[in-house]
Amino acid sequence: MLACSDGGNDSVLIKAPDEEVVVVDPNVVTIAAGEGFQTRLMEALINARPGNIIELPAGEFALNTSISLDVDNVTLRGKGLDSTILNFDTQTSGGESVLVTSNNVVLEDFAVVDPPSDGIKFKFSNGVTMRRMRVEWTCGACEENGAYGLYPVQTQNVLIEDSVVIGASDAGVYVGQSDKILVRRNRVSLNVAGIEIENSTNSEVYENTAIDNTGGILVFDLPNLSREGARVRVYNNVVRGNNTVNFAPEGNIVGVVPTGTGMLVMAFSDVEIFDNTIEDNQSAAIVIVDYQISGLTTDDTDYDGTPRRVYVHDNRYSNNSYAPRDLASDIAAMFEPLGGVPMIVYDGLGEMGGRFEDKDRICIQEDPSVTRGIVFGAGGSPSVDQSYFDCAHASLPAVVLDTPDVIAEGEKPLTDAEIAALCTPEGNQPNFDAVEVNCNTLSAYNLFADKPSRAWRQPGHCIRPDHAVVHGLCNQVPLHLCAAGQAGGLQQQGCAGFPGGYDHREDVHHAARFPQRRGG
Repeated sequence: MLACSDGGNDSVLIKAPDEEVVVVDPNVVTIAAGEGFQTRLMEALINARPGNIIELPAGEFALNTSISLDVDNVTLRGKGLDSTILNFDTQTSGGESVLVTSNNVVLEDFAVVDPPSDGIKFKFSNGVTMRRMRVEWTCGACEENGAYGLYPVQTQNVLIEDSVVIGASDAGVYVGQSDKILVRRNRVSLNVAGIEIENSTNSEVYENTAIDNTGGILVFDLPNLSREGARVRVYNNVVRGNNTVNFAPEGNIVGVVPTGTGMLVMAFSDVEIFDNTIEDNQSAAIVIVDYQISGLTTDDTDYDGTPRRVYVHDNRYSNNSYAPRDLASDIAAMFEPLGGVPMIVYDGLGEMGGRFEDKDRICIQEDPSVTRGIVFGAGGSPSVDQSYFDCAHASLPAVVLDTPDVIAEGEKPLTDAEIAALCTPEGNQPNFDAVEVNCNTLSAYNLFADKPSRAWRQPGHCIRPDHAVVHGLCNQVPLHLCAAGQAGGLQQQGCAGFPGGYDHREDVHHAARFPQRRGG
């Protein structure tokens, strides 16, 4: 056998007499099956280098701890979603079973089975690809299952395709507080929410199959999170028979989703729903509601819980709204004199103080046989007057993800001049760009440009005394300094740290809204 290099790259050519030449890629790290698999896998992830392709063998492998990756430009690849199975049924340490916090990472062709919490989570990543993946709770629709299957949060440039999620007690595919998202050709079943886009911008959900969930596809914008949701296109999906009884744990926001909901839009603006097949959903085909209908309150003074500019057109409907359940059954009683629950239901709560201007209306362009109605119409009474929805909006633009090269270029360390620019506030609003680069003077954060915030002066709200911004406080506002061992934080409620001597990305990323009730 001969081995040599061609001098042009790091690949090695291996040749035995009369045998085909085999090119060995030094970036490929192959994990062998057998005893010690978990240790070998964890070592490969810890020692990964940019450009590595970590290959998993076929077989089912029990893991008793979570695994994580924090290196950019790595691919973790199995032999197929039914062939390479990582079973976390005995996991006793860690939260989510798989955690990625780096950029340009690809996970493909393997399964995560029975994670005790969430399945696969990406956080703070730019360039997220999950392809031909499977996350499954083998119990089926059980309340004790983990919340999320495929779960990128506070990410950018997300691609989730050709994957399967079964049994999530919240959402099978969940994308939260993220930007530039494509969710396509996935199959989700026996989840509370099949697919959920929450507090995200510039999303497309298409060519998916959502069957036997409580709600097929959800588009939510919730309070007290780091990003406001806007602009999502939902098209060419099959949303069928989503009649699984809601099994979300008590207190979860998706617990309000009526069993038998095809699609649900809550508080989101700029939504286009078209070219979908929506059938056999017992409560309703499409529901469009204000956050108020959840019965929850919020202290987020910047939050607007009213949906606007929702455009529903050219979908195919069959056998929906035939046996409303949960909240939908209460609405059914209101519509009974009008012929029963419409296929498309809009609560109208956001317009009780007056109709929207044309630019903000809820528009529906469907065949007249597709019933539609407003729960709280003129005078607070239900109506099935189709003219209420007779309008149209311009189609939303297609979402284009940045390429890995563009992402890598954007993730290069900032120059001193760029840092200085981010540390130079404008106007009288807090400068949250300063958080991202850990500016070392208080004035850079512009926290007190308008007026001192009472929240910073409450007992228990403190700044670490070793943080550089303390030296710039002067006498502007009385602040409590942290005692030894107390977590540092500028906070209103919940817990979020102010940058200083620790990983500010984890604790104060998007500090504009500190308490994170979901998807954090």
